[in-house]
Amino acid sequence: MEVLYIGIERRFLLSVPEYGYLQCATMKVAALGVQGCEERPLSSCAACDGAPVHINMDFNFSLCHNAKCGTSDVQLPPPNSQHYLRGEAVNQLLLESSGAAGTAAAADTPACSDFDAARVLGRTSKSHDITAVGVTMCRHSVVAHVMDIGTGERYIYGAIMLYMLMVQHALQVVVVWYDINCKFEPWFKRWAVAKAVLLPVLQCAAAVLFPLPVWHRYAHSAACQGRNDALYAQGVGRQYHEPAETLWAWLSALGIITQYMTQRN
Repeated sequence: MEVLYIGIERRFLLSVPEYGYLQCATMKVAALGVQGCEERPLSSCAACDGAPVHINMDFNFSLCHNAKCGTSDVQLPPPNSQHYLRGEAVNQLLLESSGAAGTAAAADTPACSDFDAARVLGRTSKSHDITAVGVTMCRHSVVAHVMDIGTGERYIYGAIMLYMLMVQHALQVVVVWYDINCKFEPWFKRWAVAKAVLLPVLQCAAAVLFPLPVWHRYAHSAACQGRNDALYAQGVGRQYHEPAETLWAWLSALGIITQYMTQRN
């Protein structure tokens, strides 16, 4: 054990100056005007980078923001800002959802749940400007995107997060895990018909599956489970956990803090 420890210690000591050299080289590149390289979502997951991916999606209403707090305007980019979905592309998709695409997609969907997330505007909050945080993750618990929302849970937010992965970043999504998939899947496909750039992606990936996560199946009727339960879906494998739910288990308690933080953070 002592010999092993000495070997590890020696390698660590050798790595310290190497890190310093790399840091200096990065500083020189930054001096030339290079601000950094854009990372592809899930590029930090060794199992998913460049491969077909399973996407887990969920929203947490414990993480919110009080409209009267943290209003200072800070120009610095937030930490891990590459994960956040903001900007004109997102705003345009939200705007378009109130038009023909949103109306067509809002057609009634036979499903076991009476939960209606098709209303584009939905309810808003007078006290909170951010009511929840949405996330997409791979099945190995690596975050792809995070998104602030300002209403109740709506299909359009999940649709935008998938749109960004499948169209903007050309990820090959093969399975989407979402606890209301029995209604979200047909809605999303109807919405995609009106999106000229998204429809070909779905047509080329006709095998994209929308199973119910196993830990949420008992919230659905027996008939719905028979149609949508992951246990009966071929090719999805056995996902023993729900990464988004695990993430929320750690972060939900921070909602008391996020209410008073700046928008940047």
